[in-house]
Amino acid sequence: MKENGRLLSLRLGQIVLAVSVLSVITALLVTSFLSVSAHDNELQGLFSEEADGTAMTFVQRESFGVILELDDWARDEATARDVQIARALLGQRLQVVTASGATTFELTDELYRESLVRIDELVRAIDDRPVAERVALRVELDGVVDSFESRTRELSTIFQEITRTRAAEAIERRAAVEQVQGLLSLVVVIMGVGLAGWLAVDLRIAYARASQRLTLETRRLEAARRSLDFRHELQVLARSWSDALASGAPTDAIVATAGDDLARLMPGIALETTVKPDGTVQVARADVDTAVSDETALDEADVLAAIDRANESLRLAQLRDNRERSFELERQHDPLTGLPNRERLPGSVADVALIDIDRFADFNTSFGHLEGDRLLVEVARRLRADWSDDQTVLRLSADEFAVVGSFPDEVTAQRELSSIADRLSFACAVGDESAAIAVTVGAVVARSLDDAPDALIQRAAAALASAQGAEPRIPVRFFAWDLDEHCDRVSSSCTCSPSSLSSRASWPRARRSCAGTGPASASCCRASSCPLSPARA
Repeated sequence: MKENGRLLSLRLGQIVLAVSVLSVITALLVTSFLSVSAHDNELQGLFSEEADGTAMTFVQRESFGVILELDDWARDEATARDVQIARALLGQRLQVVTASGATTFELTDELYRESLVRIDELVRAIDDRPVAERVALRVELDGVVDSFESRTRELSTIFQEITRTRAAEAIERRAAVEQVQGLLSLVVVIMGVGLAGWLAVDLRIAYARASQRLTLETRRLEAARRSLDFRHELQVLARSWSDALASGAPTDAIVATAGDDLARLMPGIALETTVKPDGTVQVARADVDTAVSDETALDEADVLAAIDRANESLRLAQLRDNRERSFELERQHDPLTGLPNRERLPGSVADVALIDIDRFADFNTSFGHLEGDRLLVEVARRLRADWSDDQTVLRLSADEFAVVGSFPDEVTAQRELSSIADRLSFACAVGDESAAIAVTVGAVVARSLDDAPDALIQRAAAALASAQGAEPRIPVRFFAWDLDEHCDRVSSSCTCSPSSLSSRASWPRARRSCAGTGPASASCCRASSCPLSPARA
């Protein structure tokens, strides 16, 4: 039995058997119909024979009538005409057509017909002769009359024999038909029982198969329901992870929360958190070689979906962290030179040196901003190559760089800063032309680690402004702490004090202020008491 989406389909043998059963039943019906018709014909035949028997009885009676008339004629009790009339009546009876379609004469036997012929000769020979002659003739023909009488008596016996023979034949035919019908009925019963048993077995198999399929469908639906509930709960958890990610929760907290949620969502599944060489955090199954057991009522696809969803959230968290780090890195670094900017200034520094490219604005104006950017990149490269890990090189503004770190003493700092100022003085080739590049350095050595970085930068800026304003230009100048308190006392009248030099734009103004005519300015800058005075070189 093939299963083509149906629980039960008839086999070829079953179809052949069913057709055979129908054929035998049809044959049985046809045989029964023919048997009934034959039986009706036999009944008609019996009725016809009965009618023939009646007709033969009249023939027998008329035959005896002829014999009686002959005897009466011999005794002179009847005339020859009476005998001839009796013979005529017998002739009429012999011409009667029976129900079988034959005449009564045809139903008689050969001996009766022969004796009838001799009687006819006797009848034709008689006439109205004397009685003595009649008796003599009667005695002479006594054998003929006796033979006819004997044949007449035997008519009923012959007819009865014929009737019995026909009845026996009819019974035999009937028995043969019934035997055939019984055999056909037996075949029908056997084939029907076989077909019914076969179909019963197939129905039982189909029922078992349908029960099995129903059980499988029930399990599949139950598994689908569990999977749907699992996916819904996973969606809720994933939404909570997304909300935590959107609220800025730390990645470690999201990893811990996702691990706890997955352990609660998938009991019996061992999970582990691994960190890849690239720093990516990933959740994976600890028993990856072990299939999900039926006891957990979880599907392998659901487990993998939950792990993938968790890893997706972790990837988003790491992507957020990477973007934040990248943004923070970009915020704290100069995009052109790659050097840290003012945001990367350490919270506690010992020494600060500001390096400014001389006449950088004129270089930009003469050669263009593209060449200016190339110059800045070259200066940054040379600065990075000349300082150790204890110093940090920063780019504070357009052409201003800073070196923060720690020098052993002011003499060493003076030597190293002078060396870097010399190395940063070079000829820059711009096309077919060449530009002489020089830098000015203003530095400050902190008195203690408690000095604020911004204050140190202000004092280094003051020293840089003093060096750039000196005639001739001073390549490196240090801030003088011994005169810092004096500058603070005259800061109300001297605009070149460190507090007034918080921005680069205030340096020219400070130098112009120091060149004023007021007595305070003269006592500060001209008396060499100001850290910006050229005398402090």
